[in-house]
Amino acid sequence: MKNFILPLLLLLSLQVGAQLKQKTADDFYAHEEFSKCVEMYDELANKAISGHKKGETENILKAAECHFYLYQMKEAAHYYSELYQRDQMNENNRMHYIDALRFIQNYQLSTKIARESHTLFPENLFFKRLVDNENNFKSLFLDSSFYKVNLA
Repeated sequence: MKNFILPLLLLLSLQVGAQLKQKTADDFYAHEEFSKCVEMYDELANKAISGHKKGETENILKAAECHFYLYQMKEAAHYYSELYQRDQMNENNRMHYIDALRFIQNYQLSTKIARESHTLFPENLFFKRLVDNENNFKSLFLDSSFYKVNLA
Protein backbone atom coordinates (compact mmCIF):
# COMPACT_ATOMS: atom_id res chain seq x y z
CA MET A 1 0.00 0.00 0.00
CA LYS A 2 2.84 2.39 0.84
CA ASN A 3 4.45 1.61 -2.51
CA PHE A 4 1.28 2.78 -4.22
CA ILE A 5 0.70 5.96 -2.18
CA LEU A 6 4.20 7.44 -2.56
CA PRO A 7 4.22 7.55 -6.40
CA LEU A 8 0.65 8.84 -6.35
CA LEU A 9 1.61 11.70 -4.04
CA LEU A 10 4.65 12.49 -6.19
CA LEU A 11 2.52 12.59 -9.31
CA LEU A 12 -0.02 14.85 -7.61
CA SER A 13 2.67 17.26 -6.41
CA LEU A 14 4.12 17.51 -9.94
CA GLN A 15 0.68 18.25 -11.37
CA VAL A 16 -0.01 20.92 -8.75
CA GLY A 17 3.42 22.45 -9.42
CA ALA A 18 2.73 22.67 -13.16
CA GLN A 19 -0.66 24.28 -12.56
CA LEU A 20 0.89 26.74 -10.12
CA LYS A 21 3.57 27.68 -12.69
CA GLN A 22 0.86 28.25 -15.32
CA LYS A 23 -1.20 30.41 -12.97
CA THR A 24 1.82 32.43 -11.83
CA ALA A 25 2.94 33.02 -15.41
CA ASP A 26 -0.60 34.02 -16.42
CA ASP A 27 -0.81 36.49 -13.53
CA PHE A 28 2.51 38.13 -14.47
CA TYR A 29 1.45 38.22 -18.13
CA ALA A 30 -1.89 39.83 -17.28
CA HIS A 31 0.02 42.61 -15.49
CA GLU A 32 2.44 42.90 -18.45
CA GLU A 33 5.41 41.86 -16.32
CA PHE A 34 6.99 40.01 -19.23
CA SER A 35 10.47 39.76 -17.74
CA LYS A 36 9.06 37.82 -14.78
CA CYS A 37 7.08 35.31 -16.81
CA VAL A 38 9.20 34.80 -19.92
CA GLU A 39 11.20 31.87 -18.51
CA MET A 40 8.04 30.16 -17.25
CA TYR A 41 6.41 30.49 -20.66
CA ASP A 42 9.58 29.24 -22.33
CA GLU A 43 9.35 26.06 -20.28
CA LEU A 44 5.61 25.67 -20.87
CA ALA A 45 5.93 26.42 -24.58
CA ASN A 46 8.78 23.97 -25.04
CA LYS A 47 6.69 21.28 -23.38
CA ALA A 48 3.83 22.10 -25.76
CA ILE A 49 6.17 22.00 -28.76
CA SER A 50 7.79 18.71 -27.78
CA GLY A 51 4.42 17.15 -27.00
CA HIS A 52 2.77 18.59 -30.12
CA LYS A 53 -0.36 19.34 -28.11
CA LYS A 54 -2.76 21.55 -30.05
CA GLY A 55 -4.53 22.85 -26.97
CA GLU A 56 -1.38 24.40 -25.56
CA THR A 57 -0.65 26.84 -28.38
CA GLU A 58 -1.62 29.64 -26.01
CA ASN A 59 1.62 29.08 -24.08
CA ILE A 60 3.63 29.21 -27.31
CA LEU A 61 1.91 32.47 -28.24
CA LYS A 62 2.56 33.99 -24.83
CA ALA A 63 6.22 32.96 -24.97
CA ALA A 64 6.51 34.60 -28.39
CA GLU A 65 4.82 37.78 -27.19
CA CYS A 66 6.95 37.99 -24.03
CA HIS A 67 10.12 37.76 -26.07
CA PHE A 68 8.75 40.23 -28.62
CA TYR A 69 7.91 42.87 -26.00
CA LEU A 70 11.33 42.35 -24.38
CA TYR A 71 12.97 42.86 -27.82
CA GLN A 72 14.38 39.34 -27.82
CA MET A 73 13.47 38.92 -31.46
CA LYS A 74 15.42 35.75 -32.21
CA GLU A 75 13.49 33.87 -29.54
CA ALA A 76 10.22 35.54 -30.53
CA ALA A 77 10.72 34.51 -34.15
CA HIS A 78 11.34 30.92 -33.02
CA TYR A 79 8.01 30.71 -31.20
CA TYR A 80 6.11 32.61 -33.92
CA SER A 81 7.57 30.15 -36.42
CA GLU A 82 6.09 27.29 -34.43
CA LEU A 83 2.69 28.99 -34.44
CA TYR A 84 3.03 29.65 -38.18
CA GLN A 85 3.75 25.97 -38.83
CA ARG A 86 0.68 25.01 -36.80
CA ASP A 87 -1.44 27.56 -38.71
CA GLN A 88 -2.38 29.26 -35.43
CA MET A 89 -1.64 32.91 -36.29
CA ASN A 90 -4.02 35.81 -36.42
CA GLU A 91 -3.44 39.17 -38.08
CA ASN A 92 -1.63 40.73 -35.13
CA ASN A 93 0.61 37.68 -34.63
CA ARG A 94 1.63 37.86 -38.28
CA MET A 95 2.57 41.53 -37.89
CA HIS A 96 4.75 40.72 -34.89
CA TYR A 97 6.31 37.75 -36.65
CA ILE A 98 7.23 39.90 -39.66
CA ASP A 99 8.70 42.58 -37.37
CA ALA A 100 10.75 39.97 -35.52
CA LEU A 101 12.03 38.48 -38.78
CA ARG A 102 13.00 41.89 -40.11
CA PHE A 103 14.73 42.70 -36.81
CA ILE A 104 16.91 39.58 -37.10
CA GLN A 105 17.49 40.39 -40.80
CA ASN A 106 15.58 37.45 -42.25
CA TYR A 107 14.14 39.60 -45.02
CA GLN A 108 13.38 36.81 -47.45
CA LEU A 109 11.04 34.97 -45.07
CA SER A 110 9.49 38.21 -43.81
CA THR A 111 8.67 39.18 -47.41
CA LYS A 112 7.11 35.77 -48.07
CA ILE A 113 4.93 36.00 -44.97
CA ALA A 114 4.02 39.61 -45.76
CA ARG A 115 2.76 38.51 -49.18
CA GLU A 116 0.74 35.66 -47.66
CA SER A 117 -0.64 37.97 -44.99
CA HIS A 118 -1.60 40.60 -47.56
CA THR A 119 -3.59 37.93 -49.40
CA LEU A 120 -5.34 36.86 -46.17
CA PHE A 121 -5.88 40.40 -44.86
CA PRO A 122 -6.05 42.74 -47.89
CA GLU A 123 -7.38 45.67 -45.82
CA ASN A 124 -4.34 45.71 -43.51
CA LEU A 125 -2.15 48.68 -44.47
CA PHE A 126 0.95 47.23 -42.78
CA PHE A 127 0.96 44.21 -45.09
CA LYS A 128 -0.02 46.32 -48.10
CA ARG A 129 2.87 48.75 -47.61
CA LEU A 130 5.38 45.95 -47.13
CA VAL A 131 4.28 44.26 -50.34
CA ASP A 132 4.11 47.54 -52.29
CA ASN A 133 7.57 48.63 -51.10
CA GLU A 134 9.22 45.24 -51.49
CA ASN A 135 11.26 46.30 -54.52
CA ASN A 136 12.34 49.54 -52.84
CA PHE A 137 14.01 47.56 -50.08
CA LYS A 138 15.86 45.39 -52.58
CA SER A 139 17.40 48.41 -54.30
CA LEU A 140 18.31 49.91 -50.93
CA PHE A 141 20.09 46.73 -49.84
CA LEU A 142 21.86 46.42 -53.18
CA ASP A 143 23.02 50.02 -52.92
CA SER A 144 24.26 49.60 -49.36
CA SER A 145 26.17 46.47 -50.30
CA PHE A 146 28.79 48.64 -52.03
CA TYR A 147 30.01 49.77 -48.65
CA LYS A 148 31.66 47.13 -46.54
CA VAL A 149 33.28 47.64 -43.16
CA ASN A 150 36.48 45.72 -42.63
CA LEU A 151 37.61 45.15 -39.11
CA ALA A 152 41.33 45.58 -38.63
